Amino acid sequence: MKSFLKEYKCGKARLVTMLEDSDDPVVKTVQPSRKTGTKWKVAEAIDEAKECIKLEEVTYANWKNGSPSGTSVRCGIFRNKYPHKGKWDHVDCSEKYPVICEISEVVVVVVVEVEVVVVVVVVVVIIVVVNVVVVVVVAVVVVAVVVVKLVVVLLLVVIVVVEACRNGSGIVVVVKVVVIVVVVVVVVVVVVVVVVVVVVAAVIVNVTFIVVISFSKENICYSNAYLPSTLSNSCIRIASGSTNLVTWERAREKCKLESESDLVVIKSSQMNTFIADQLKSENTGTQFWIGLNDIRQESDLVWLDSRNK
Repeated sequence: MKSFLKEYKCGKARLVTMLEDSDDPVVKTVQPSRKTGTKWKVAEAIDEAKECIKLEEVTYANWKNGSPSGTSVRCGIFRNKYPHKGKWDHVDCSEKYPVICEISEVVVVVVVEVEVVVVVVVVVVIIVVVNVVVVVVVAVVVVAVVVVKLVVVLLLVVIVVVEACRNGSGIVVVVKVVVIVVVVVVVVVVVVVVVVVVVVAAVIVNVTFIVVISFSKENICYSNAYLPSTLSNSCIRIASGSTNLVTWERAREKCKLESESDLVVIKSSQMNTFIADQLKSENTGTQFWIGLNDIRQESDLVWLDSRNK
């Protein structure tokens, strides 16, 4: 197998993947010279295909020695153990291995999430500021009223004391006045303390609310389970451990259900190295499912591409 091509839709036609060295007359009609290029040109010989059929050739491969081979339906795995670490192999699709998922086009998702967070935070900040201002204003009014009442009481006390001294009953009146003043002062202190506590509590609650809202919209690609790939607009998730041992088809379902993703597609040596480096921290799993398969056509292994379904 010298190379393989991805399926591509063009107009009403659907061109399936075929070997480059196929003897099929239709394939030979549209196949370019090996000296002139790697892309297929115009497929006039294919029924209903009147438009250009443009196929992306998979030029990068990192197979283990002796692979791919065999004629039964096979699915691709990424080896994580020397001497084949970082190499690809293909095995029966019903075998069970851990999974490497890939979420594509995460830049768009991140932008959307960031915009949502900004809008939510701005709205919440406005609400918080209004709440705090209202609480502070109410607190100031309450304290002002209490202080005014205290001043009035003190003035009345002064008047009463002066009158009592003139009438000769000053000692008794002074004692009563002292008791009244103490009571008033205690009440004022209690009211002020309560107001301060309410204001502080309101500020703490609102600030906490902002923090919770700000971090509740975390993008799934940047949670602890995901490893952002700087090589493309995607990120990968490594699902290892005994609870993640599944068949190839179940692996695809797992990626879809848990993260709206699909099995990883490896299109360059840089991406292959990136994945191999991430697997160094995995304690379990000597091989992982990836998005290679020949389910549609035996012996013709092709990549999944969730963006072109």
